[in-house]
Amino acid sequence: MSDVIIKELDTARIMVLSVQGENHKKNGICNQDSYSFLIDDLGNYAFVVADGVSTCKLAKEGADKACEAVCNMLSDCVDLTEDEIKQKIFSKWKSLVGKNWSDYGTTVNFLYVYTDRLVMGKIGDGAVIVKNGEGSSFLYEEPEFYTSETFALGESIPKQQFKIASIKHDKLQPILIILMTDGIEKELNSEKIAEFPDYIDLAIENPNFVVELTDWVFSLNKKNGDDKTILICRIEGR
Repeated sequence: MSDVIIKELDTARIMVLSVQGENHKKNGICNQDSYSFLIDDLGNYAFVVADGVSTCKLAKEGADKACEAVCNMLSDCVDLTEDEIKQKIFSKWKSLVGKNWSDYGTTVNFLYVYTDRLVMGKIGDGAVIVKNGEGSSFLYEEPEFYTSETFALGESIPKQQFKIASIKHDKLQPILIILMTDGIEKELNSEKIAEFPDYIDLAIENPNFVVELTDWVFSLNKKNGDDKTILICRIEGR
């Protein structure tokens, strides 16, 4: 099973591909990845993908609520510091899931696009990639840091594991945004991650891009059985 979303806007094109992993398909478990995007009245954007932790009994709901929390906080976070944004999102997610937070564990990767800055954030594995006039910026897990422990949004998370970074940008410059869950991210080593935004920036102009992207993501099922979600957006200069 897979979802393909394509949304054409006046100044942006958004594509999302989400594929149920072979492991979940065999075991009758739904795709526990979630995704969302939002544009507010001021023209700010929120993009988010989340991957529910399979060992948590309400993982899918946790991922859904993480996406809802990130999008709900888009306008509220416009003038906040990085630490204040962390607190806002964490508090909003907790209010949405109620009690027993540890049952709703999920990774989160998100990006806010404001008038003069981009805010990248992540908890757990997966990746956030941005290419703009200043070059490419990344938040992702280095392979040497992979362990059997999954850090996730849940009852408690070490503060240093909620990564967030702000980047200045010129609104006149186009922006390429790529978010992915770990079913895709872990198949891209450091060199491929660095090359990926340039490749996508060229490939996205191909009329067959969505078909080729879908074929590539499905081919990754031969390497791992995880759910796989990738969100790509190109925003033209405004």
